[in-house]
Amino acid sequence: MGRMRLGIFGGTFDPIHKGHLAIAEAMQQQLKLDRILFIPDYLPPHKLQQQCSPSSDRLAMTLLGIQGHPLFTVSDRELRRRGVSYTVDTLHQLYRRYHRYYDLYFLIGADSAEQLPTWHRIREAMRCSIFAAAARPGFAPYKEKVTRALARQGLTRLVWVDTPEIDISSTQIRQRVRAGQAIGDLVPQAVADYIRQRELYQG
Repeated sequence: MGRMRLGIFGGTFDPIHKGHLAIAEAMQQQLKLDRILFIPDYLPPHKLQQQCSPSSDRLAMTLLGIQGHPLFTVSDRELRRRGVSYTVDTLHQLYRRYHRYYDLYFLIGADSAEQLPTWHRIREAMRCSIFAAAARPGFAPYKEKVTRALARQGLTRLVWVDTPEIDISSTQIRQRVRAGQAIGDLVPQAVADYIRQRELYQG
């Protein structure tokens, strides 16, 4: 049996939405990933000044959101670890656990690719995992520019994956909930039901 491929999808998931799932599905198909592990972060380093929903709610919504996707699973490792959720620490843990059997692919958005040089100990992180960036249609010039810029800094373990263009954000969903608008077209129904039952994003 050959080596398998594990996708790692980190994020606040406040809440998880159909855009996250569509990107994960595209990544799974094109990279031939055997599993994708969704990892809600405890305290994202780029959102230290923002207030997130309780980790228990974000974990519950992520678990509900992936229902019906047999290759998707959820890990609470960053929530249990607490503190600032640095990708490099998580990748070290996952590499130690899985590298004998899996090649690791860390899934990111196109905008994050350009910011990789600012990530905490990014070179260590790239030694553990290939970074797979979502590329929306028409992104070819951007991809080439970013790839060259990263290569000049020795950050070469990056691949681009064509993904559908889906204009959904968690911020947009929270705003719609506060405005009393429906969100069933943006999130899985189980997540919409949970948000309503828990009265999230009302304040």
